[in-house]
Formats: sequence, C-alpha cells, structure tokens
Amino acid sequence: MTRNLVDAYLCTDGSPIALSPLYQGDDSLLRVVANRDPRLSQTMYVPDGKHIITSNQPQGAPNMLFEIPSFSQANEGKPATGYQVYKGHNTDYNQQNAGNLGITAVIYFRYAESLLILAEAKAELGTLTQADVDLTINKLRSRVGMPALDLANIAQDPNWEFPHWEP
Repeated sequence: MTRNLVDAYLCTDGSPIALSPLYQGDDSLLRVVANRDPRLSQTMYVPDGKHIITSNQPQGAPNMLFEIPSFSQANEGKPATGYQVYKGHNTDYNQQNAGNLGITAVIYFRYAESLLILAEAKAELGTLTQADVDLTINKLRSRVGMPALDLANIAQDPNWEFPHWEP
C-alpha cells in the first residue's frame, strides 16, 4: 500500500484528511486509522489486537497478533512503505502452510467494483447525477456507516492530485 492510497481514505465525517478536524495524524498506525473510513483498518494491518497474523497454530499456541510491519518477510508479506496489506489474508495456520492445497476462495470480481465503474463512467461522460451516486457510491458508504456523498456539496481537497479537473 502506498501513502497516497492511505491518505485517500476519508475521515468518518466524510471529509478528506486535509479538511477534517478528526484526522489524528500519522505518528503511528493507530493514529492513521483513527476516525477514518472503517475500510482503511480492514485493508491494512494495525496493532490493535484484532489483526491476527496466524491462528490455529499447533499445540494450541496463541494467535500471533500484528505489532509492527515486517520488512523481512518474502513477497506480499514485506511492505515497502510500512503499510502492510491485511485484506484477503487468511489467518489459519493450516491454510498458510498448505502450499497449493488451500481452500480459500479467490474473488474474481466484486459487486462493489461494478458500482464504482458505473459511477466513474457516468462522471467521465458528464452525466453523473445524485440519483446515480445514491445507487452506487452511497450504497457502498452506507454499509460501513460513512456519510452519504452529496454532489452539490463536495468539499475541495487541497491535496487533490487533479486540481484542474471540474466535476
């Protein structure tokens, strides 16, 4: 995960981090996710006692909990940025060590992605309406408790990467 991706997650008031008084800063991973869209802490490891690295270990060993990013693991386990991806991680010891015999399903295409593609296409065509936003983006926001997007009241993020783009 990159810093740009992490910074793109809104605060729980629906505002970008540059505009929200709820933003706690980035002194620690816990502060990074505090008062943010809950999908952020579902996407990356956070040392909150809930992000399990490995469970169901032999001889009843306790769950291994995430404490700090691991820069010594191989491939996907090594976060070059310090933000370690948690989403899609299977915590089960037996599955982690099953080689190619695991039973974890692979998601090929998510319904949420199709909703976002629809909203993005309509925005690119200049035909996106509040009704479209309610049927797409706001469905995704409401399921995690985020405030609805109101097209008429979008706050301009001073850190927006495309400052000359007009909605």
